[in-house]
Amino acid sequence: MNKIIRTVAGDIPAGDISGTLLVHEHVTIDLYYRNLDVDLLLAKSPEVVADVQAAKAAGVGLIVDVTPYDIGRNHLEQVEISAGSGVHIVSCTGYYLPRYYPYTVALWDEPRLADFMVGEITEGIAGSAVRAGVIGEIGWDEGQDAETEALQHKVFRAAAMASRRTGAPIVTHTFWGERGYAQLQVLLDAGARADRILIGHMDCAKSMTDLYRIVEAGAYVGIDRIGLPRYNSDETRVRMLMELVAAGFAERILISSDIARRSRLGGNAGYRTVNRFTQMLAETGAGKALLHQLTHVNPKAFLSIGKVEPG
Repeated sequence: MNKIIRTVAGDIPAGDISGTLLVHEHVTIDLYYRNLDVDLLLAKSPEVVADVQAAKAAGVGLIVDVTPYDIGRNHLEQVEISAGSGVHIVSCTGYYLPRYYPYTVALWDEPRLADFMVGEITEGIAGSAVRAGVIGEIGWDEGQDAETEALQHKVFRAAAMASRRTGAPIVTHTFWGERGYAQLQVLLDAGARADRILIGHMDCAKSMTDLYRIVEAGAYVGIDRIGLPRYNSDETRVRMLMELVAAGFAERILISSDIARRSRLGGNAGYRTVNRFTQMLAETGAGKALLHQLTHVNPKAFLSIGKVEPG
């Protein structure tokens, strides 16, 4: 079966995608309405357009906007950003964290939640021709009561159903890299394939234990908060990544920078942050083949699906 990557501009043969592919970014997030912080508002931002254009010039070919609709996904604006920059954009479906869930998460059962996600992947978002290509980012928060924990697990099981029906990959959000393997187990138990799962933010973890358990199970780990020293230094991320490579798991690593704030745009940062990180990897001895695998081969394999149609 010929593989495609489902972008906001349509299905692109996977072989036609070139350059660096970033699997965990945001270009249309809107958390201003919850935090009254304009730094968390990327929607309708000329700074985003300029930064994506600069990323294109620096070799970025595709960006996955892992913004679910409950935190401001704007599929029509994603189309505009893609057309104005020449960078392929992939949109997402799903539900982020319990504090942002719409009421339907509590009211609908898992099959109906899965139907909603499948509809956005196979038919279109909000009646448009724009289709999602990824499920995510779906997450667990810290310190949840039993009822909220049950809702999180419900969303994960529904996401696994939707992935199984469409082949779409799943991107998760962990809190400080915690409980990543537990997330994977819920998804696998619900029928998702390991190679369709990226457990996100594992570069924030204080121990390598869960990273090894995840890659040994055949799923991907996200070294995807590059450039965010609050969680870990990039030097630590380099050491974590190269340890996994030395252990034989280079094909199970996905790198990205989780841009979600205006203050991270511009300069030599923004959606070009990964370029600086790959230079750090090269300085530690990573060769061109490994860098190509991390920035292109791995994300392309993760994002590629068989052509999926309605019904």
